[in-house]
Amino acid sequence: MIDTARATAPEKNVVVHAAAGTGKTWLLTSRVIRLLLEGSEPGAILAITFTRKAAGEIHERISERLLTLAGCDEEKLSRQLTELGVTVDLNSRETARGLYEKYLSAIHALRATTFHAFCQDILRRFPLEADAPHDFELVESTADLEEAAWLALDRKISRAKEGALAQAMDSLLVELGTSGTRKALGEFLAHRSDWWAYTENESDPVAFSAKRLRQLLQVPDEADPLAEFVRDTGTRKRIARYGELLAGHPTATNLEYVDKLTRALGEGTPAPRAFAWIGDVFLNSNGEPSQIKRSQVLVKKIGAGGADELTGLHQEISGDLLAAQTAYKRQWTFGVSRAWFLCGQALLEEFQQLKAEGGLLDFSDLEWKTYLLLNRSRHAEWVQYKLDQRIDHLLIDEFQDTNPTQWRLLLPLLEEMAAGDPERRRSVFLVGDEKQSIYRFRRADPRLLHTARHWLEQHAQAETLTQHISWRSSPAIIRFVNLVFHRDDDLSDSADDFPLKDFQAHDTHFQQLWGRAELLPIVRWKSRTKPAPDQAWRNPLKQPRLTDEDSRHREEGDLITAKIREWLGKPIVDKGSARELDGGDVMILLRDRTHARFYEEALRRAGIPYTGTGRGAFLRSLEVRDMMHLLKSLIEPYNDLALASALRSPVFAATEKDLLRLVQNPPGFWRERLARLPLDSKGPDPLTRAQRLLPRWSGYTDRIPVHDLLDRIYNEGNIIDRYIAAAPAYLRSRVEANLNYFLELALEIDSGRYPSLSHFLAYLENQSDDDTTSPPDPSWNREPRVRVMTIHAAKGLEAPVVFLADAARDTGNRERGLRALIEWPVTDPRPRYFHLAGKKDRCDDISQALLHEQQWSSRREEANLLYVALTRARQVLYVSGCESGLGGRGWYGFIERRLLRAVHTGEANRAGLELHTISTDDGEAVFNTCGRLEYGNPDVLAPEPQQKTAAGFTLDPALTKPLAPIAETGIFNPSRTVHADHDSPDDADTVPETRAGRQRRGVVIHRMLERLTQGDARPIVMKQLRLEFNGWPPTEEFDAWWREACGVVDNTALREFFDPGFYQQARNEVPILYRDGERYVYGIIDRLVIREKEIFLIDYKTRTDAAPENIGQLAQDFYEQMRCYGTGASRLWPGKKLRLLLIFTACSGFVELPAP
Repeated sequence: MIDTARATAPEKNVVVHAAAGTGKTWLLTSRVIRLLLEGSEPGAILAITFTRKAAGEIHERISERLLTLAGCDEEKLSRQLTELGVTVDLNSRETARGLYEKYLSAIHALRATTFHAFCQDILRRFPLEADAPHDFELVESTADLEEAAWLALDRKISRAKEGALAQAMDSLLVELGTSGTRKALGEFLAHRSDWWAYTENESDPVAFSAKRLRQLLQVPDEADPLAEFVRDTGTRKRIARYGELLAGHPTATNLEYVDKLTRALGEGTPAPRAFAWIGDVFLNSNGEPSQIKRSQVLVKKIGAGGADELTGLHQEISGDLLAAQTAYKRQWTFGVSRAWFLCGQALLEEFQQLKAEGGLLDFSDLEWKTYLLLNRSRHAEWVQYKLDQRIDHLLIDEFQDTNPTQWRLLLPLLEEMAAGDPERRRSVFLVGDEKQSIYRFRRADPRLLHTARHWLEQHAQAETLTQHISWRSSPAIIRFVNLVFHRDDDLSDSADDFPLKDFQAHDTHFQQLWGRAELLPIVRWKSRTKPAPDQAWRNPLKQPRLTDEDSRHREEGDLITAKIREWLGKPIVDKGSARELDGGDVMILLRDRTHARFYEEALRRAGIPYTGTGRGAFLRSLEVRDMMHLLKSLIEPYNDLALASALRSPVFAATEKDLLRLVQNPPGFWRERLARLPLDSKGPDPLTRAQRLLPRWSGYTDRIPVHDLLDRIYNEGNIIDRYIAAAPAYLRSRVEANLNYFLELALEIDSGRYPSLSHFLAYLENQSDDDTTSPPDPSWNREPRVRVMTIHAAKGLEAPVVFLADAARDTGNRERGLRALIEWPVTDPRPRYFHLAGKKDRCDDISQALLHEQQWSSRREEANLLYVALTRARQVLYVSGCESGLGGRGWYGFIERRLLRAVHTGEANRAGLELHTISTDDGEAVFNTCGRLEYGNPDVLAPEPQQKTAAGFTLDPALTKPLAPIAETGIFNPSRTVHADHDSPDDADTVPETRAGRQRRGVVIHRMLERLTQGDARPIVMKQLRLEFNGWPPTEEFDAWWREACGVVDNTALREFFDPGFYQQARNEVPILYRDGERYVYGIIDRLVIREKEIFLIDYKTRTDAAPENIGQLAQDFYEQMRCYGTGASRLWPGKKLRLLLIFTACSGFVELPAP
C-alpha cells in the first residue's frame, strides 16, 4: 500500500505508478491540500490533466475536501490530517479550518487545467514572442477548415497544371485512387506536429524529407528496377533458355507459361507488363517462389541434365525476380511518399493560411507554438524565467497520455525547476499508469512516463511509488484481472496474446465485498443456409438485409439484456450499504461503434432504457432534422422539399392529404401556393397554422440572432410540447433533450458570436458525420439508463455491473493498409522516420520491418484497452462475444486461454474460478470454455418495517416515503430559482427582448461594475471591455450600459460600498459553496465589503423596469437568494454583523434585506 505521507510530502518530488481504481485523483488532491497546509499559495500550484472533465473534478474535489476540513469535528479533522501525514496540533488544525476561505479568496486561484488550456494561457501571455495572433480564437473542430484547404489546394493546382505540385497530385491519384489520396493527405494533416518536428529548421522540408527517405530505403537516383530486370541481357538469356526447357515438357500449364515468357521477351512489351508475366511463372499467389519438382516424368522428357538445369534456372530467376520486386517496392514507396510530402506540405500551408487569416489556432498549433516558444525562440530563457516565477509546484495527472511534443515543451519547465534556487520550495508530482494508455491515435506514448521518471530521478532526486490496491472493485474482479494479465517470467507471448509489461498482481481494500466475474458462452457462427421459399423475398424498403453476422450480434445482445433483466432490482452495495440495482448501474462496453446498434436494439426490444454510443444520434435525430428543414424553408423559399418536411413534422402535423392540396394548386413554388391557398382561419387546419406562422418567422431571420429566432419559434410554435405529444413514451425525454440542446447550440457556435442562419445550418451539416453529442435528459425524466459506450469513452468511469461485449472480434487488421509510418523515439528530438507505407502488395521490405517493430505498440494498446474495460467493474463483470467465422477470437480467446492455463497451474483453484466446457456439434472436441469466479456472499437488502393501519391491513412501505425531488444537479444554486420567473414582459410591437438578451445585458453590466471597482483608469477600462466583448453589444447599447454602471459607482448614496476609505477590504465575484442539510448551496456574490465589525453582501440587479418607487417590492423576490448567501457567509465570518444589499442598476437605488 502506498505511503500517503511520502507521496504528499511537499519537499519531495514524486512519480506514482497507480493502477486502475487505486485513487489517483484522491492522491493528487491530497498532495494539493498538503501543499496548502504547508503555506503554499493557491496561485503557485499548477495541476495539469488531459480533459476538461478531469480538471473540473480536481477543482470540485479540492473544494469539497477543504469545506469538510472547515466544518468537521475535531476528531474527524485530526484523523484526516494524520492521513495526509501532517503533525496534528492547534496550529495545524486552525490552518486546516481556514484553508477553505483562503482557497476561495486567493487573488491568484489554483490552476487545475488541461494541457491545451495551459498552452493557450502561455500563448495569450506571450503572443508576440510566440508569433501567435494576440487575440487568437481556439478552434476545436477543424473539419470545415480542412475542406476549405482542399478547395484552396485544388485552385492552386488548377492555376499551374503542369507544375510539380500538379504532377505529384496526379501521381497520388493514379497510385492510390481518389479515396486513398484523401485518406493519405488527411493523415498528413493529422500528423502535422510530427511533420513540423521532423522538418524543423529545414528551409525545404520536402527536399529534406525526400533525402532522408532515399537514404533509409537505399534507393538510387532515377532507378527503374523492373526495366533493368527485363532488359538485362543475361536475365533475358536465362529466361529464354528456361522457356526452351519448359517447352520440352509440353503440359497445358507449361505451354501457358512458355507463351507468357515469349510475350514478356517480345520487343516493345512494356516493362511492367513483361515483369508481371514473368512473375506469373515464377511466383505463386502469395508472392513467393513457386516450386518445381525434379520428377521422373520431367527427367524422362528433357533428360537429367535438362531437369537439373531447369530447376537451377528457376531458383536463379526467382531470386533475381524477388530482388527486382523488392527494389521496385522501395522505389514505389519513395515515389509515392515524395509526392505525399509535396502535396501534404501544400495542403498544410493552405490549412495554416486559412487559420492565420481568421486568427485561429487549433490544438496542434497550441502545442507546437508553445514548444517553439520554450525551446527554440530567442525569448525562450526569458519566457521560462517569467513562467518559473508563477509555478512553485507542478502536478501532472494521467501522464501516460502525454505525446512527444507535450513532453518536449514540459522539459524546459522541469529543467528550470530542478536548477532553481535551492532555498525556494519547489516540487514536481507525476501520476500515471502505462496500462491505461489507450490514446495512441492521438500520439500518446506511454514510454514517456518512464522517460520522465528516469529524468526526475536523475535531476530532481524524485521518488517512485507504486499503487496496486483498488478502492473500486470486489476481490472477484481483481482476481479475474490477475488471472488474465499476470504472467510467469518464462511464459512467451504468442501472436494472439495481449501482454501487459511489468504487470503486478492487484489487490483491493474491499475484502468483504461480494462480486462475480464471468466469461459467457460464445455465440456460435452458423453455416449459411438457403432461406425458406416463403422467406426468400423481402421488401428492401421495409426490411433490412439480415446477415449471419447480424444474427450473431442480435443473439449476443439478447443474451446481455436477459442478464440485465435478471440483475435489475437485485441488491448491490453503494457507499457501504445495500440498495436495489437500477439501469444506471449497468455499463455495456464496446471496442468501437461498429456493432453498437445491435446491442441498442436488444435493449429496446427488452424495454430497458439506455443511453447509446451517440455518434450521429443528435444531428441525425428526426426532431433535429425537422428543425433544420424548418430553418432552411425560412431562408430558402424555393426549397419545396425542406418545406414539405417541415409541414409533415409535429410543428404543423400536416397529412399527405394536406400536401396534396399544395400539389394541386399550381403554379409557383410551395411557399407561394401556401400563401394563396384559401384556408379556414378559425379551424385547426395544419396549413392554416403554417400560413400564419411561417411568414412571421421568415421576417425574424434577418433581424435577430439564430438563438433568439429559435427561442421565438419554440414559444410561438409550442414546439417542445407538440413533439412530446407526438413521440412514443420511451423517446419523449430524448426528444425534449435534443430540442433543448439544439437551442443551446446556437449560442455555442463561433464561440458565442452570432452566426448567420445559413452559416449555422452549414455548420450543422458539416458536423453530422462526426457528431458524438448525447444531451442529458430533462429533469422530469432522469430515469436510470443502461450506458452503451466505447471503452475510450468509459475511461475514468466505473459501474457496479459491466458487460464487455463483442470481445471475440479480430484485433489484427486494425493497422493494415495504406498508412503514415512514423516513429518518434522518446529520447530523440525528432521522429526517426516519416513516410507513407503502402498496402500489403505494395509495401517494401524496409517498411515491413518498421511496421513489425510497431506491432508491439499496437498489441500493447489492445491489451491496455482490455485492461481498462475489465477494471471498470465494481462488483459484477461479464465478458461476451460471438464467433467471427475467421478463426480468431480476439480478447475472448485470450481470456479463454489464460483461464485454462490458470487451471493447469493451480491458480484457478486458489482464486475460486470454475470452468465448464461446451462441445462441438459432433461432440468430438471442445468448442468453448466458459468460466465464473465468485467471491463472498451476495448482498441482502435490509427488510422494510411493516406498518399496519387502524383497519389492520399492511401498508406498502414505499407509500410511506415522500417522493424525492428531481433536481437538475446535486448543487442548489439560489440565483437560478428567481431569475427565470421575473423576466420583463415582451413588447408586442417590436422585436421582443428575449431571455438571452436580458442575460447579455446582465453579464455586461456586472463585468463593467467589476472592472470599475478595481481602481484602473476609466478610459482604459472602457477600451479593454470593448475588446473583451468583441464588438457586441452595439456601440449605442454599450455606451448606455456603461453610463448606467458608472452611475452606480458615482452615486454618493452608495459611496461607502465603493470608496476604499470606508472599508478594510472588498472583493468582487466571490464564489461561495457550503452544505445545507442534504444539499450543497453554490452561488457567486457580486461584491463583498468587509469592515471591522460588519460585512456587506451586495448583489447587482439589472432589471430594466426597476424604479425608486418599485424596488422595495421587486427586492422581495430575491430574499431567498440573499438569505442563502448570507447563511454561508456567516459561517466564514461568524464574529461580524451581516448586512444584505440589493443594488438596482437601472435607477442606482438599493434595498437592504433582513439578515438570516
